[in-house]
Amino acid sequence: MKLTELSRYRLLRHRYLIITLILFLMVSLIITITLSGLFSIFNSFRYYVAPGENDIIIIDVGSRAPFTSSIDISIIENISQIKGVSRITFEVIVPVYVNDIGAIMRGISSRDITGFIDMELTQGNYLTQLDYDGVLIGHKLADRLGVSYGDYIIVRGVLRNTYHSVRVIGIFISSVPYDYEIIAPIDMAREFRGFSQSQASLIRIETAPEADASMIRNKVNSILLSMSNITRSLSLQRMGAVSVEDFTSLYMGKLGFNPYTLLVIPMVILFISIFIIKYLVLGLIDDNASILYTLYSLGLSWNDIIRLIILILLPYIALSTALGYIIGYLAILYIWSMNDIRFIIHVMPPSINYYIPIVLFLILTLATTYFIFKARRIT
Repeated sequence: MKLTELSRYRLLRHRYLIITLILFLMVSLIITITLSGLFSIFNSFRYYVAPGENDIIIIDVGSRAPFTSSIDISIIENISQIKGVSRITFEVIVPVYVNDIGAIMRGISSRDITGFIDMELTQGNYLTQLDYDGVLIGHKLADRLGVSYGDYIIVRGVLRNTYHSVRVIGIFISSVPYDYEIIAPIDMAREFRGFSQSQASLIRIETAPEADASMIRNKVNSILLSMSNITRSLSLQRMGAVSVEDFTSLYMGKLGFNPYTLLVIPMVILFISIFIIKYLVLGLIDDNASILYTLYSLGLSWNDIIRLIILILLPYIALSTALGYIIGYLAILYIWSMNDIRFIIHVMPPSINYYIPIVLFLILTLATTYFIFKARRIT
């Protein structure tokens, strides 16, 4: 009889098989929640500013979050003279409540709307200089709010006790996180943030494809330093030009995360799990010793028995890994749907990463196989 046919019979006792299923399910669940959650936060800050990888961001480096950054935009004229700078925009990012649902409002000058991000209007029109009380809403947020073109919504400030009734003049499709945002006239966003006409949350500098972004960034920082020395402005002293990657690392660091955090937590969990797998395998073999001796006496070699045990365990490992990933993903999705958490840190929705269960399945299978080979109790 072939091993594949033999593996279909209930040769091993269910107690350790159930323990194996529960253990691997919990490992998959915890690692999925950890990695998916951390990657969602990491990607949120990565796409907070713009999709351009060579963009340079000027922010208040002492701020705890992008929407608490406050910078002086009077330096734009000096920066625009730098060779290689193709476009400069400034934005005001502020958390708000819309009909009692949390969201992020991004204030942008009307002349920068069409070049800001790739967006397609599904309803209405773009903002113009005459739209003082109009806003564009991402289609995902519009679906959540249940609003459409022409509706009026109540927007209430979080950082300031301010509220306005504004009209939805357009609904757009773009990419995350913009699909979950409100695009508003910059003066409206300034009022919710408490800014003057010379303030913004950040300045975004787009560089020409052939330009050296690093060199431009150094020149911008030199301008900031010289101007702060001349004016003695505390605002200028706190400003710095960073790359998109540095922007992500800066605010991830403010939350206590760094790139190594994404690996340390899962690695610790995996190490503990592999340690438990070792004793689980030993217990599995001891608990089924009589059955294994019988198979050995019937002519099966130890290597055949090893392959048989692995064939029996593989479906349990695959099932527990898949179930753990699905439950973990749904848990992260539920946490993300909690409105207050999402808009405070502006976390993007978790994406489905198939490599997590696949890599985890391979690691758990290899670890189990290794300890089964090491546990040569029958000779």
